[in-house]
Amino acid sequence: MYAIEMGFEYKYVRNTKKRVVAYSSKRESEHCGWCVKASLLEYNRFFVITDLVNEHSCHGVVRLQTNKMMGSKIIKSIMLDKVHENPNKKAIDIYHEIKSDYGMEVSYRTAWYGKERARESVLGGDADSY
Repeated sequence: MYAIEMGFEYKYVRNTKKRVVAYSSKRESEHCGWCVKASLLEYNRFFVITDLVNEHSCHGVVRLQTNKMMGSKIIKSIMLDKVHENPNKKAIDIYHEIKSDYGMEVSYRTAWYGKERARESVLGGDADSY
């Protein structure tokens, strides 16, 4: 959410089950040195940041109403508690809440997928019901 709010974008260079490496998407065009590297701790299954250059030499953009990083996984994390309170919450309601609460526009499809991901996380999948 911070990257979305501040207008910064990043790209995953490596994203495996044991390691994550991400750089600023403006690394080459504006020579931005921001990067983060993290590794999985086997004993507790948490990622720990092993290297962080937390300084952007590029300029974030003025936050736009749309952002390609605002996907269904982010919607799921935002709406998890609300879907837990009301599992029958409609995607159009989520669409409007994201717009009013965060000032972001997402597609109906993204809102629907985010709702479904949150619902599955709360209630379990359809296969779990049987």
